[in-house]
Amino acid sequence: MHSMTGFGRADGNKAGFHLQVELSSLNNRFLEISLKLPRQLFPFQHQLRELLKKELYRGKLSVFMSLQRGEDAPLQVDLDMSLAAAYRRAAAELAKTLDLPDNLGTYELMQFEGVLSSQDSTNTDEELYALMQDVLGEALTAFKAARAREGEVMRRDLLDRLSLIESTFGEITAAWESNRPLRRQQLQEKLGKLIEGSELKPERFEMEVAILLDKQDISEEITRFRSHVELFRQTMDGDGAIGSKLNFILQEMIREANTVSSKSPDTGITHLVLVIKEEVERIREQVQNIE
Repeated sequence: MHSMTGFGRADGNKAGFHLQVELSSLNNRFLEISLKLPRQLFPFQHQLRELLKKELYRGKLSVFMSLQRGEDAPLQVDLDMSLAAAYRRAAAELAKTLDLPDNLGTYELMQFEGVLSSQDSTNTDEELYALMQDVLGEALTAFKAARAREGEVMRRDLLDRLSLIESTFGEITAAWESNRPLRRQQLQEKLGKLIEGSELKPERFEMEVAILLDKQDISEEITRFRSHVELFRQTMDGDGAIGSKLNFILQEMIREANTVSSKSPDTGITHLVLVIKEEVERIREQVQNIE
């Protein structure tokens, strides 16, 4: 089990570059990736997203990368001599026409757009991509470990709450079974008063009592609820995006608990159902943070 919140950081060096990667995430129904990359890594946005989608399932993920160039980083500077000469001739003509000093220097000439241009060597893209893969892998390892640690804390808490829910449902089961003979007697008395003076045969009377008692029978709901709890435990030990699955199971638990409450006229059972629903809601809050 992994939490959807986490943080991971790593850095590395290659081909004269130093790269730092930071990953952080918050809760989100789906995987949403936000990238903040240096200019040199823009061409790798698609590959980066695909790498992350293979490792993560849910969460609002922020990726920040910082790239610094060392003195030994390969860099090629190109000079457009034709453009520089054109600027120089234009400056000389302007100075002559306006009777101004012709003092355009080399430094000023280099500032004009297009005179100088720089580009990385032909191998830099491959080296930067390899560097990004390596550092991202280390950051992801730290990031997923942080998510796993928080997920384990949540897992222990959820197991404790499930145990409490099961114990409470055990009380409901015991109360329902012990009160069943009394409920039968009460139904017989009520039905007897309603049909007093009628010619209803004894076997028909018992059938009507059985039908009414069956409408209050919660054994199926108890069985289904216990199966939901067991499925919840199994799902917690599964892989992948289990958070949404757990949420669906909780919805089924609430449905069964509501049915038990509506079927049973026993106020004690109704109060126990409220305890269960409170715990299920607390579990639901935790589940929103599970990947």
